[in-house]
Amino acid sequence: MPTKLYHLKDLDIIEDTIEVHFSGERIAERVQNAHNGLQRDMSNSMQDFMPLRVGDLKRLTREKNAEMIGTEYVYAAAGTKYGRFQYHGKVMVGETSGSPYVKKGEKKVVTDRRLRYSQHNAQAEWYEAAKARDGKIWVENAQKALEGR
Repeated sequence: MPTKLYHLKDLDIIEDTIEVHFSGERIAERVQNAHNGLQRDMSNSMQDFMPLRVGDLKRLTREKNAEMIGTEYVYAAAGTKYGRFQYHGKVMVGETSGSPYVKKGEKKVVTDRRLRYSQHNAQAEWYEAAKARDGKIWVENAQKALEGR
């Protein structure tokens, strides 16, 4: 449509049509890349704050998060029986025995005692620690991916 110009008493109005062509696939790809990168960044950052005895918790969590790329989930502690109590940082003991080493079939209960980690940077709720340290970087990286940089 050609440009039209309307003259009014104290006003000129221009009427025009501008066509913009864009690829929805390219936009969707950028969104997916930003999302996947955010998941990787979150998972990698958490590793710095996770406790390490033999490495199973870190390794299994990293592996599970690699499987979850493209979904809406990031695991903070995956694949081990002790991951949950490690994440929350509270000692768990047997309901009957009162010992951290429970008898077969005995239910564990959470105590008020905090776990002590042997690594200087390991701490409970390591996702929160990673977010506090790297959250802004996560957002910046996702923004760059959305912008195609």
